[in-house]
Amino acid sequence: MDPVAGATPVIGIEALRTLDDWLETEDIAKAWYGADCNTFCELSVSRSTGEEKPRLAKVFAIDNERWPDVIRISLEKAQNWWRAHSSGQCCWLPVYRSLSQQMPGAFIKGVTDGISCIGIANSLPAARMDFWGLVVLGYANGGIPRVVRDSAMASYRATFDCRNFTLVIWQNSLNSTAVAHIIPKRHTSFDRHSLDSKKWQLLLNTGTTVIQHEDPLTRWIEQDAPKPPYELLGKDWDQNIQCTIFDYRFIKYMKDKLRQSIYYAHGAWRDVQSRYLDDLFIQNQASQFSKNLLKSKVILDLETWNSFCEEMVSKEDVLHYSQRQLHQLQGEVERGNIKLNNLLQWHKNIFAFHKLLIMSHQIPEELETRGMGRMVLLAGSSHGILE
Repeated sequence: MDPVAGATPVIGIEALRTLDDWLETEDIAKAWYGADCNTFCELSVSRSTGEEKPRLAKVFAIDNERWPDVIRISLEKAQNWWRAHSSGQCCWLPVYRSLSQQMPGAFIKGVTDGISCIGIANSLPAARMDFWGLVVLGYANGGIPRVVRDSAMASYRATFDCRNFTLVIWQNSLNSTAVAHIIPKRHTSFDRHSLDSKKWQLLLNTGTTVIQHEDPLTRWIEQDAPKPPYELLGKDWDQNIQCTIFDYRFIKYMKDKLRQSIYYAHGAWRDVQSRYLDDLFIQNQASQFSKNLLKSKVILDLETWNSFCEEMVSKEDVLHYSQRQLHQLQGEVERGNIKLNNLLQWHKNIFAFHKLLIMSHQIPEELETRGMGRMVLLAGSSHGILE
């Protein structure tokens, strides 16, 4: 965690009083807010000295129902944030400026109405907003979070390396306030691809980028006798899978289905091995097929993929072996070995689940906050987290 991130964030009325105490001169207001200092601050007469000094008058505020507008406008304007970030120290100013240009007045409130949106972190004014909305913004701009956790799993740091900016979210303990920071990129990362509006709106509203019972990627799973589409078994849908984001609930559901398929396939291999003693393919391959099935089950049961797992076998290897066994089995069936028809179907299911689980993206548990009312402070210097 960053050293400055260790300072305890402050929110609400306490934050307002502290910021007003710090606003001793107009120069401080200009340093914080840049060209927008007159929007957020106004001059008032100090009761103690009788002199004029700035005080906070307005705050940047995002109501939850406005997040579709925030994400849409941000995706349109984020490539210009680098040029906008030099005026004022607060990292959220480029976001505010993009929004205020298209929807003037929609994202600003007086300090009384917006008291819950005021915060302090890293010794600067912070904008308090919905955690989930900010997470979806990171995904929408092509970011896939890389999460680093401490050994006790009590704190974490999630980094979205997006198309037009880097978004960092961290929390120092289970009971502390989450803090986020946005750093605009000077140059677009063209290898990062923004989600289309349908996908990010689904993600915002449902926690996943697909409607599970409607999307052909996933609707086959809920059938009584599930048969994955041939496009899923081939490469036709690979790019779509790589852009798909699933929530924890559906990942768990697919893992349960995978576990069930492996169980039945393993039993079916033992059955044919004991029944068809004169079948050379079955006698030579059954033990290896069964062994690899159990290996893939253990690997995909792990909730956290750690460095030890990577040293033993990579996720890509699991997918490769699963596909190779499917092709091997398919070839034998095509040569007329109908005794393996049932096993072929189980291996198709297993490969399809491996593909969906390994090639798609799961929202980390720390960031899966949809509908929880969790808030985050968007804070820090526009020139970087460490000052």
